[in-house]
Order: sequence, then structure tokens, then C-alpha cells
Amino acid sequence: MSAGGLSDSAARSRNRPIFQRWFGEGFVQGDDRLHFADTEMAAVSSVMDAIEQGRSSFIYDPLPSNDILIAICLAYLRSQDSRFPTDGIIGAGKPLLVLPSLSEGYITRFDKLREDGIGRNPLLFDRQSIQRLSDIGNEKFYSAKHGFEFDVSWSTSSLGAIFIDLRKAEWREPSRRLQTIINLVEENTPPLVFYTDADREVYNPLRQKCVEFSVSSELLSTADPQSSAEATTMAAGYEQLLSSAELSVTSASFGYPDGGRAINQLDQMKNQLQELGLAPMEVGWVYNLLTKVPVKPEYWADAVAGNFYQSAVKDLVRNLRGIAQRTEGQAAELLINYVQGINHLQGVLNKTHPVQEALLEAIEEAEAEGLDRTIVVKDEYEQQALLHAINMENGVMPEQTASIRTLGSVSPAASGEAVYARPFEYKSHPYQFPLRPDITTYQFETWGSTVIGQLKSGLDGTDATFETETHGKSQEEKCSSKRSSETRRQQYESQRQAGVDYDSNASQLSGRQMRLELSNGDIRTVGEHSKFPVYKDSGDIARVRVSDLSPGDDILLLSTATDDIYEMYLDSAKDREKIRKCEATVQQWRDVFESNVGDDNVSIAEALDQIQQKGSGVTTEQTVRHWMSGHTIGPDDDDDVARVLEVFQPELKPRAPAILQSMKEIRRTHRQIGQQARRAVEDQVGAGRNRQGTSDNPDVLNNVEDDVQQVTIQSIETISDE
Repeated sequence: MSAGGLSDSAARSRNRPIFQRWFGEGFVQGDDRLHFADTEMAAVSSVMDAIEQGRSSFIYDPLPSNDILIAICLAYLRSQDSRFPTDGIIGAGKPLLVLPSLSEGYITRFDKLREDGIGRNPLLFDRQSIQRLSDIGNEKFYSAKHGFEFDVSWSTSSLGAIFIDLRKAEWREPSRRLQTIINLVEENTPPLVFYTDADREVYNPLRQKCVEFSVSSELLSTADPQSSAEATTMAAGYEQLLSSAELSVTSASFGYPDGGRAINQLDQMKNQLQELGLAPMEVGWVYNLLTKVPVKPEYWADAVAGNFYQSAVKDLVRNLRGIAQRTEGQAAELLINYVQGINHLQGVLNKTHPVQEALLEAIEEAEAEGLDRTIVVKDEYEQQALLHAINMENGVMPEQTASIRTLGSVSPAASGEAVYARPFEYKSHPYQFPLRPDITTYQFETWGSTVIGQLKSGLDGTDATFETETHGKSQEEKCSSKRSSETRRQQYESQRQAGVDYDSNASQLSGRQMRLELSNGDIRTVGEHSKFPVYKDSGDIARVRVSDLSPGDDILLLSTATDDIYEMYLDSAKDREKIRKCEATVQQWRDVFESNVGDDNVSIAEALDQIQQKGSGVTTEQTVRHWMSGHTIGPDDDDDVARVLEVFQPELKPRAPAILQSMKEIRRTHRQIGQQARRAVEDQVGAGRNRQGTSDNPDVLNNVEDDVQQVTIQSIETISDE
């Protein structure tokens, strides 16, 4: 690196005549433009200088992008243009071979690159995929297929340089071909360019023999903000932030509600179990779920239910119990004690979760005060879980100035605050490159020292200031938590007054009054917004508004003693409250339809057409009607939830993940209830034929006619408009 830092090294590349056209005017990449920042151009300068000297290079780039890799390959290929003999043909006119990490997806980017200019823009070059070294011919650019073979000696090849992506397990793992790669440096090979995003000790033999270029916050802070103003790469955003903004980092650690008694013992047992090699993955996984995921375990379980690749605490506990039963001696006893401790901590955190509470308060504060605050979570499952938590806890949804974003979707910005909602992976890029000038991290005290240590190490050499906070259960904090809860309760009450009612029975006599004559002789008078359970052929149930029912529809009629199907089939008051809140959330989505479709608004056909224009695959108006009425809980395509909001009420689109999660929760509950209701209805039919019946439960047999029965609506009449 030159004495002037990143900007001087980048300028040397840009000013080389051979690079001025391609890198000066930029590139077209499909429908996007590509302009490289100082970071990529400085890497080009370092690697091209090394190749000219016949030396190999080692690039450490923790940023989750492939822009440096793309820039270096483009620079090498441009340097092979024989029209620039006075500037030097860096690779002696010989081709480039890339041993890629195919899973990163950048190989296809090469195939889309064109010069950004006026008129026809042909592809810059042709790329050939080959299976073995002996396939090298007269083309300029080759990429290796999976399982590439070094089947001939290098002396017989005509390569000018080889780019090796160590992110591919085949090249980086000592148990596979890493030693083969290391040995290449000692052989009579052309210059090698090694690329990695991980700082691993096994790479030390390579680093010692190569010219190294490492990307860090300290390096990016030496960029020229003006030179990267037009750049489109990820590094450009970090250059702007690091070279112009003052960095402030606050690490907030939260104590456990039980004073840390459980976690201290769990930490010791986890280490012992992993040392013994007893279910080390499951033991660590369940520990991390409880100590890293920023929501109550029950909300995480709701978010990942039915996902093959994700697990809830209860799923892992079940697996660990099975392992304990197959284990003997003290190891089995240790694992059983660990499982009991996990269950205890899960129960504690389901009652009170300090990190979740702090996040909800941070979102509420941002929305109330207009703060530009981004809550950063690991992935879409944590995003859904946090939105679900907000919904269940009557919190404030991030709609105006606050947002909840996954780590992979956040781009750096030179203003605002980023709240890291959980500890991220060791040496992951948000610890080395700040996403915003103001960074706040939330984590349990278990991870506090690790997080602040990672941040100080990653931001070493910058002007960042650091502050740590520890939040326990002091009286002051309890009062603060209480005030926040009272604020959310006031909002909840205002929502109720505005018509967002969480009580399924509260609207029984609201709005117009409807008179129903039923096939069993009953006559019922209810409000138009009342909902009756409908048993579906699929085996579950739906709860449909009376105003959306018609004569001939079958409904499940409940006794007056248990007028709510949730009261009948859900034993836990907490479960009943949870599902009612989910229904209220989904009803808000349906209300968007009712406010915009029908009467003097757009027709069902027009609504269908507008949703299709947003990419929906729905083809029939009946499907849309079922969404509106509740005959179906929601769309089969999850993305249709957001599409509806985007068409009719775009400002509510941030609520889509919470609405979708509520739909999933309702579906699960209705499926369970539907199975029980079906048995009850079948017992009812059997009881009508034979009072002895065949039910396994005599109580059900004797009381089904009083508890639940399926009846047909004979007529529906509006009897009042008040």
C-alpha cells in the first residue's frame, strides 16, 4: 500500500492507460451499472504489480461481496490487450484460470459484463468452463468445474495467472485439497491469487509466501470520498461512512431474569458435554438459541414451525432426551441435568425476555421521536420472530422511521443508527465494518465481552469511540419497563377504540344485526362482524364473518356455555389470547380489502388484475373473495400478503411478515381444532344413529350435541342497520 493510503493506490490503477477506458467509464452488468470504488482499484494495483514481478498474492476480504474478485479478473483480462504494448502486457498475453467457489454465484456475473458506453455493447470476453488442466487452449478466460483435475504439469500449460477462491471447501479444508493448493506456490506455476473472507491459521503458509492485501475499516477510512461518489459497490458505501462520519459504538448487555443462576450452570455443563463429544452440535445449538436469539423462545418456535432446516428449543430438547436415554453413566446424568436446565431457562425467558423488551422499546422510541433506527437481525426467521413478538406483546410496528432488516439485506449508510439485535458470528463483517455511524448492540451478558472485543478489534485504527452498558434488574429499570408497558397498553386501548378488537366475542352485536335460521330449528341474532367456525373438507376449520356467509353454508354451532371455539378447544388462556391477537392482525389485512374493494371502489376483477401485475399467480376472483371473507385464512403464496398491501395500502407493507406469521399460527391452530371438531361431529352423527355409539370417550359421546354440532344455514336476514 502506498504512503497515501487507499486513494493513492486506487489512483495508480485508474491512471494506467490500459485501464482508463474500462474502469473509467464503468460497466453494464445486466440491467445494473458497475463502477468500482477505491477498495477494488487498490486491490487491482496490488495484484497487478505482484503479477508483473512474478509473485503470488493473498487477499483477505471480509466484506460479503465479490467485487474485488471481479475487478482483479477484469483488470488481468484487460491487460492482455495487445494494443497496449507500451504499458506492458502483465500476463504475457496468456489466459487466466479461475478456481471458483461456484456457490457464491459470481461466475455468471462475468457472462453479463459489458462496457458502459454509447451504442452496441458486446460482451467483454468469452468464458470457458473446463474439467482439467489439460483442457487449457487458446481462449483468454477459463473457469474450473467442480472436481477440477490437475492432470498435467504446469510446464505444459500456457496460463498467465491462476485465481483460487478459498471459500470453496474443496480448496480450503486441510482434509481435502488445501495442501495441494499450498504446494502450488512451491511449484513452477504462474502467479497465483488467493482469495478468502476468513482469517484462518491454516492459511499462514500461503500468506508468508505472498503479497498480502487485507480489507479493513482502517484501510477504508483512508479512501477519497469524492472518488467513490460514483461507485456502486458495497465497499463504496463503507468508504463514504468510514472516511467522513464519526463512529460511536455502544454495547448494551442484559442480565438474565433469574440473576444468571441457570446460565452459569448451563455454561459449565455445555463445555463438559462438548468435551465428552456427547451431542456437541445439539448441545451448542440449543444453548445459542436461548442466549442469542433476541425474542422469547415461544415466538421463535412459532416462526420456525414446519421448517425442516430450523429447530425450536423444544425440538432440540426432545432430541437430547432421546440421546440421554441411549447413554449410560455419568454422561447420561450430565445430559439430563443439562436438559432440565435448558427447560428452566426457557420457561424463565418465556415469562421475561430483557433483550426482546429493549428491542421493542427501541422501536417504539424510534417511531415516536422520528429516529432513523435499523434493527439488524441474523435472518428472515429472526425477522419474523421479532415481528411476531411485537404483535403478541402489543408493541409498536416499525413503519415510519424504524425498520427490522436481516444482516444480508442492510447496506452501509453514512447516517442513522444500527441496533445489532443479537451476537453475530465470530469475526463477521458487521463487527469489522460498521453499518451506520452509530452502532448499538443488544445481547445477554453471556456474550457482552465477546461482542465488544470483536468490535474493538474490527474497528481498530479508526476514530470509533466505545461505551459499554450493563442492564440488570434494578428498581429504576423495572420502573422504565413498567412505563414502556403502560405506553404500549395505552396504544392497545386506542387500537381497541379504533376497532382493532382482540376479543373474539366483542363484536357479537356490533354493526348491523343479522338473523340466522338454522337447520336444527335454532334462530340466532348476531352482529354482522360475528364469526362462525366452518368445518372444511381439508380437515381444518375457518372462522367466517356472518356477512360473508350464505344460505346453504354449513357452520359449527357451539353451545351457549362455550360460545367461542377457542374456549372449547384451547385449554390455556395464554394460547387463546395469542390466537385472538393473531386473528386481529390478519383482520387488519382483510380490512385493507374491504376499504378498497367493492361498492364505489375497485371491483374484484380489477383488484385481481392489480395483484397479478405485482407478480401474483392467482387466477380466479373466487380466490380473492375467499381471502376477503376468511373462507381461506390467507394466500397460498406468502408473497401475496405483501402484494395486496403494496397495491392498496403501501404504508402497511412493513407489517406483511407479522401478518404472514399470524396466518401461519392460525392455520396450525385451526388444523388442530379441525381434527377434534371432526371427531365430535362424527360422534354426533353416530350418536344420532345409536346412543351406544363407538366413541373412545364416553363424555364426548354424551355431550357432543350440547357442545358442538354441524348445522346448515337456512336463511340470513338483516334486521337492523344500527
